[in-house]
Amino acid sequence: NLEGPRLLVEGVRRGFAIERDFERALQRRISDAVTDRTRSHVPIIVEGQSGSGKSVALARSVARIREDEELPVLYAMGRVPVSRDVSEFCESAERAGAAATLIVCDANAEYDRYYELLMGLRSRGRRTVVVGSQYRSDLGTEGQNQTGILAPARLSDDEEDRLTALVGRHVDISDRSISEPGYMLSFLYRLLPASRPRIGAGLNKDARTAASDLRSRGRQTRQVEPMTLLHQRMLEAGIVSQYRQLFEEHCNELPDDSEDAAHLLIDFVMVAGSLDCLLPVNLLMRAVTGSAQDADLSMIARLFRNLDLFRWRGTGREESEIYVGPRTTLEAEVLCRYRFGGAASEAKRLLDLIGAVRGGGRDDERSEVQFLLDLLRQIGPEGRRSTRYQATYVDIARAVTRLRKQYGTVDARLILQESAFRRAAVRFQAVDDAARLPLLEEARDVIQYALDGIAEGSIHAARRTKDSLLVERAAIYGFLARNLAESDADAEDIWRSYDAARTAVDKAAGASDNYYPYDIGLWMPSDLLRCERLTDSQRAELTADIYATLDQVDRATLVPTQRERFLSRQMSVGRSLQNSQLTEQAYAELEESGSTAGYFLRARALMGNIDRSVATIDDPRTADLAQRAAEFLRDRFDRIAGDPRCLRLLLEARWIVEVGRWPLRGERQPLPCGDSVRSDLLAIVHALNQASGGAAGHVSRYLEAVLTWLGGDEHFAAGIFRDIAQETDHEFPGRVVRRHVVTDGDGAPRRFEGRVESVRGDGHSRIRVDGLDRRVELLSRDFPSEDIAYGRIVRGFSIAFNFIGPIADPIR
Repeated sequence: NLEGPRLLVEGVRRGFAIERDFERALQRRISDAVTDRTRSHVPIIVEGQSGSGKSVALARSVARIREDEELPVLYAMGRVPVSRDVSEFCESAERAGAAATLIVCDANAEYDRYYELLMGLRSRGRRTVVVGSQYRSDLGTEGQNQTGILAPARLSDDEEDRLTALVGRHVDISDRSISEPGYMLSFLYRLLPASRPRIGAGLNKDARTAASDLRSRGRQTRQVEPMTLLHQRMLEAGIVSQYRQLFEEHCNELPDDSEDAAHLLIDFVMVAGSLDCLLPVNLLMRAVTGSAQDADLSMIARLFRNLDLFRWRGTGREESEIYVGPRTTLEAEVLCRYRFGGAASEAKRLLDLIGAVRGGGRDDERSEVQFLLDLLRQIGPEGRRSTRYQATYVDIARAVTRLRKQYGTVDARLILQESAFRRAAVRFQAVDDAARLPLLEEARDVIQYALDGIAEGSIHAARRTKDSLLVERAAIYGFLARNLAESDADAEDIWRSYDAARTAVDKAAGASDNYYPYDIGLWMPSDLLRCERLTDSQRAELTADIYATLDQVDRATLVPTQRERFLSRQMSVGRSLQNSQLTEQAYAELEESGSTAGYFLRARALMGNIDRSVATIDDPRTADLAQRAAEFLRDRFDRIAGDPRCLRLLLEARWIVEVGRWPLRGERQPLPCGDSVRSDLLAIVHALNQASGGAAGHVSRYLEAVLTWLGGDEHFAAGIFRDIAQETDHEFPGRVVRRHVVTDGDGAPRRFEGRVESVRGDGHSRIRVDGLDRRVELLSRDFPSEDIAYGRIVRGFSIAFNFIGPIADPIR
């Protein structure tokens, strides 16, 4: 029953699967992406329900691309690799002359995970095409949808004929009828009738038979291996028995046979399999017997031999890590409905599985932690079952906490889940009002424990996990503030909580390059605007924060799911802002109290509603409005020097006046000319980064590095570029985008020439620019007609900038 990608590809090659109609569209999409790099900027996703042929289609794509296109292919089943794991392979393939590398991940994962893989590789300049699978989303329509290719559940007439012919070559189906024509599962489900109740009844009978076999095998005794010298002496003396049952006697003699060890084993496999999670065998045996010491491979082989209800899969080197799962996810779902009857019973088994997980240094224990992470994603509100288990969110969170406190299963990703499930219980009102505040405080303490441990070095966390912890902390503080606003708390307590939340949002936004911190920064003040106990000046601060957050979101950089979420959030906060008009008295109170929110709101009103979705601003009236806003804020620079909102708006206004564009929209944008103008802009950017402190983002630090380099301080600028490059490596695809180019007064790229100072073997060289006496990077692939060698002169290039630093850019 062992399965794997090689066997699947070989089976497809040998004709054991039909080619479905949607596969032609998939092949065209992959071929287009391989030959045209402009079409490979998003993953290609095959969507469909379990059993619709996604895996077969991907396996066929692997075989065809490898044979017909002669391209290197990386094929993963059940997981999406991180970009660091495959980047070196892709780079080696490119050096060997490959036009691109095809990465196929049959993982049924979320779209964002494939997108992160692709963007992580693109951040390193790799030429890759990523193809993945996922269950059908609500966006799907028959044939093709926004995220990729749809594998329809129904067969076309031609597909049904081909499938009938294929099955007929191996099985006599002349006397069998199909009660629901067109559905693959009803046709192939071990040739059972397609009626769901009868399929379920047959599966349930199959499970009872398997349970009987398991029960019989579990009673078989086997010799106990001594664990210590004392244990060996006790065995020799007959003090303890030399033989032991796999399933302890008390597990086999429970009054309710649905709770005995054999039924427990099936329950665990099916409830995890219904969520598309394969169970590590050691974890399964520990959950059933309370101990995994005796779960050797020979015993496992005897226990599961010839039981067709299960499927095994080996992973790791030499497939030493063994997982067990159901035959299909749909079978597991049907069995769960028969065996459990509802979410509460399913959740009980899930909690038993969570409690049996152990984490440590051994490979099998690391696989258990990964299983738990996958399971928690699936049973959470963003998983396959949405909020089906919401009544158990608190129990799930505390079960994971017990693993950490009692068994030392310390993993930053699990700690994140401890907090997320507590917050989800509040979000979906799974607890009463009295329990909300204590639960949020528990979540806050959990996240702070993780962040403190990371800072001290006692807890290891990848950068993405740390960013997620910061975002989670911001969300918790936001929920705390909203909870106080919805209770009888006074305005001062609400505002203190909001101020803490605002600080947490700023730190999360500065550390992360995704949309989620901004989403928190939008819904939180928008919700608080409805609180009537807040003063006018406090409402003005909330309004300023909303506008400042809206201004920071670059819609063009958001993935489709995030863009849809932002547009929805933009509409809802717009309604809140319309109901919150500020009076002149409120402005005066703000100025008297020393708040800069009034300055920000007045300056933003002076600029008007400038379209932020375009890079270039051609309307002279818009430039005049920007000039008025810039002068207003510049005259009050001493008072706004500590407010990132005002400084960011001042920078945008000045940039529009000088260049006629937003500072960071589009590629190869012109830079302001003139030493005095650049010096003034550098002072604004420097003040912005100083005011932001630890929350200073990559974008504003990049601008400081560019303006510093143009000002002549190459060494200081190189330090900033180096830090940004390290922080965004494999994390932010925009790091290699050439955002700005040195231009003349007319906005045309300036022409430079220089001498090659050093040449590296990876196609990178360094060139000293004449007239500037500063160095820039040069990529040989950008200048294919040039002989790039030490001491050579390169002429006719411009200087562009990305997050890595200045780079020689061919004049286009």
